[in-house]
Amino acid sequence: MGVKQKEKSGWIGLIHRMALIGRGFIRPLALCVVMHLGPIVESAVPEFRIAVVRDDDSWYFDAMVANFISELEPLAKGNYEVTIDERFNAKGDFSTVPDLIREVMADPTIDLVYTGGVAATEIAATLPDSERVKPVIGGALQMVDITWMPISEEGASEIPNYTFITNPQRVEADLKLLQRLVSPETVHILIDEPIVEYLSILDKGTAHFESLLELDLVVTGAGLTAAETLESLPEGIEAAYVTLLPRMVDSERKALFRGLAERGIPTVSMYGLLDVELGALGGMEPDSHSAVARRIALNIHQLLLGVKTGNLPVYLPVQDRMVINMETARLTGWSPSYRLSLEASFLNPEPKISTRPLTLEDAMARARDSNARVRIAREDPVIRKQESLVTRGNLLPSTDLISRFGGSRFSDITNPLLTPSYANQGSLGIQLRQLLYSDTVISAYRAQKRAVKSAEFQLESMQLDAIFDAVGAYLDVLGARALRTIEQNNLSLTENNLSLAKLRKEIGAAEPAELFRWERDQARNRGALIQRDYQVKNAMIALNQVMGTPREQVWNLTDIDLENDQMYFLGDEVYSLIQNLDKFERFGMFLMQYSVLASPELASFDFGLIGQGILLRQKKRQYFVPDIALSASADRVSSKSSFQGLDGQNETTVGIEMSFPLFTGGARRAALKKQEAELRQLNEQREQAVQQIELAALSAKNNIGQTHPSIRLNRLSLDSAEKLYRSVLQKYSVGATDYLKLLDAQQALLEQQQQA
Repeated sequence: MGVKQKEKSGWIGLIHRMALIGRGFIRPLALCVVMHLGPIVESAVPEFRIAVVRDDDSWYFDAMVANFISELEPLAKGNYEVTIDERFNAKGDFSTVPDLIREVMADPTIDLVYTGGVAATEIAATLPDSERVKPVIGGALQMVDITWMPISEEGASEIPNYTFITNPQRVEADLKLLQRLVSPETVHILIDEPIVEYLSILDKGTAHFESLLELDLVVTGAGLTAAETLESLPEGIEAAYVTLLPRMVDSERKALFRGLAERGIPTVSMYGLLDVELGALGGMEPDSHSAVARRIALNIHQLLLGVKTGNLPVYLPVQDRMVINMETARLTGWSPSYRLSLEASFLNPEPKISTRPLTLEDAMARARDSNARVRIAREDPVIRKQESLVTRGNLLPSTDLISRFGGSRFSDITNPLLTPSYANQGSLGIQLRQLLYSDTVISAYRAQKRAVKSAEFQLESMQLDAIFDAVGAYLDVLGARALRTIEQNNLSLTENNLSLAKLRKEIGAAEPAELFRWERDQARNRGALIQRDYQVKNAMIALNQVMGTPREQVWNLTDIDLENDQMYFLGDEVYSLIQNLDKFERFGMFLMQYSVLASPELASFDFGLIGQGILLRQKKRQYFVPDIALSASADRVSSKSSFQGLDGQNETTVGIEMSFPLFTGGARRAALKKQEAELRQLNEQREQAVQQIELAALSAKNNIGQTHPSIRLNRLSLDSAEKLYRSVLQKYSVGATDYLKLLDAQQALLEQQQQA
């Protein structure tokens, strides 16, 4: 665009002049003539000039012009050439703006006008119809809930040769947000000071909102700098509504919001998110620069092709997004209510709100180390090891200190000469015993050593189970949080549609039933959002239980951004193994076999079986294998009676003991049968475990096969549902469809978002 066209002669020149005169209907006719004449060397591409009329230099309108030029370039390519004429700038002398607009209207080289300023937009809209001889696009967004621009039932401008873009119920939604934040009685509205006198319906608008919202509204002029604006504000302001300040640059607006916060004044910005990022307390308007620029470019494109301004839609539906800057909130001394904490998105949240960070890997590690079942299982190897050491103690030498004492008293003595009246005897000695061979003890010790290994593998299995549970619990929290966000966005859609329905009712394009339906859905959506919030809390409690952390701990989970990755948890190496059905089936068999080979649960069973086999063989040998032990003792034996004084002697004994039970009442046979049954039972349990592991592996493979296309198809369905909703919303905004179809489209979008 902006490249001048060469002079044309003959048929081409004639067609070009016809296109410049007739615009919309002559251009197709001219193209037909060219086609009839056959191929020619040079094609006719009309040239158009668009004038931008400015109030003053403005960061906002500079960005808007640059954006719509960028959007217009692909539309213009091959159809026409456009030159942007930016000579018409009042440079802050707003009294000259009407003359600039009249100059543009009188300039024969200008084909279309874009008003890059609030005053220029208002003046162009209020020109007499006889003077507005060229199509005009109003650059300043019209807040129709305060300006009452004439709009047809079809959602188009009724002002001849004038079209604009409107954001329905913007001011009302912002003031209601301010009421929800602080419930003020008086709100000061900051408007760029030179613009105030050009807003002819400002008094009517403020009176309307004072009645509607039961507020006192005070319009205050804002200067070019934060300092002069803050200085002009009186003390004791309850709240401020900052409108678009197109001449105050970002650094000054940032200083303005900080100054207001330091004075304890809560602020809501009409500009929404971008001003909240600079320091406003709250806002509802999303970053709609691209959407507005795209609509302006489409309007220019259609006007240049001959479409009338009365056929262009003026509504630009955008999804409100309540955003609150918590850094500003802390500076202001404000804190969100529970309901607002559910509906709003927070910038710069406090540490106690954002809580402690937790990645998926952190959750897995915490579950592995601190899960309650893991802590219980961790003691099993210790217990089994100590049991084996107790048994091993029977195979080592044992030394006992033995002391004995006894005494006798005699009465009614038959022969007092031979029978003493008393006799005492005592001994003190050491006894040493060494078990030389005991099949029972040795087999028990060997079996218990296997039990230790079995417990260690069981602990590993418990740790893997805890890690798996932690992954599931972590994803449950993320899923619950995502569903809450979806419900939050759905509430925003409903509230936006409610605002649009109110506007449709005001212009006579909607019945009161539409409002009641949207208000009912708004209440339902808020209830669903509260329910989703508690689901997030319950999921967080379950995650804490798996990790073994305090139940009340709230974590700031690191989100897993899947984007377009449908194999996020598998990785490239595994993905290469499942790219076709044959590889996928072989992958399933490998997964099943490897799961069995690598299972710590089966390894635990194997060591348990080895131990039970050792005990079984011992039970079979007990019929003919004796226990053999070596014993030795040394004692000092002393005695005393009424016939003799204290006397003593030393006694030493050494011997080998061999014991072999001859009859046990059937106990040995019962022990053997019991051991055989326990071994068979353990074998069956292992086989059952193998089946469960194989089942889990094959189910995992089949789940991959099922979820992989489901993810892709759900994403395609979501994309279609979003496009359908936007299409129906656009038709609803211009009265081309009824609200029931919009409700159906919104419900379908909600369900598809939840499914995806």
